[in-house]
Amino acid sequence: MKKKLVLCLLLVVVIMLCACGKKVYFSNYISDCKYNVLAGTEGDFSIKVNLSKKENPYFVDGVCGSVRSLIEIFLYTPDNTLNYSVFFEENNIKLGGEMNFCSSKSRHELSFEYCNENLSSIDFVVQYDDSSLIIKATSLIENEIMTPDTALNTLFLKNKELFTNMTLNNEFAGEIHIRLLAEGGKCYYYIGIINTTGKIFAYLMNAQSGDIIAQKEINYRTQLSV
Repeated sequence: MKKKLVLCLLLVVVIMLCACGKKVYFSNYISDCKYNVLAGTEGDFSIKVNLSKKENPYFVDGVCGSVRSLIEIFLYTPDNTLNYSVFFEENNIKLGGEMNFCSSKSRHELSFEYCNENLSSIDFVVQYDDSSLIIKATSLIENEIMTPDTALNTLFLKNKELFTNMTLNNEFAGEIHIRLLAEGGKCYYYIGIINTTGKIFAYLMNAQSGDIIAQKEINYRTQLSV
């Protein structure tokens, strides 16, 4: 009887030690990750493409839901009164469709599920009326940069206290946004650490060096645009 009791106690201790030593993978809490940006122009037409993984349905609430891979295509045209469709081929499969016009941003938009994490360029066929043209969009990542996971780990090493304070019972009490920003040949990461009480701890990071360029606290219940 005593032997069984000792074995039971040892088992409980082992389970507790395993639980205490469990590693928290913060990348599992990324609910919005833009990892590539492409752009191209042809005459008066221009196109921009975001490749990302996003929560669906999408909420900024500090809780990471189910995530899906997306391609978001934005077309800027000289005549917004026409209807536009955009297509490209991959592995002999035609992808794309009819675009929707966004009046607030004066552009035509299309998004659908798609994943290619090693994409460097896409040849788009834009169709409108009885006309069509080809726009080649190329990645704006010109030099080697950190992956989103590496950028997140770099932020963790620089600000362990923030992550520790949001971790309870080996669970991270929040969600994480990481968005690649490419401008003028330079790449940055916006990283937002979002809790469930209304705050976003926002950071702008150099995507090559990992240096923090700026940081800010935002109340997402009153300032939803970050």
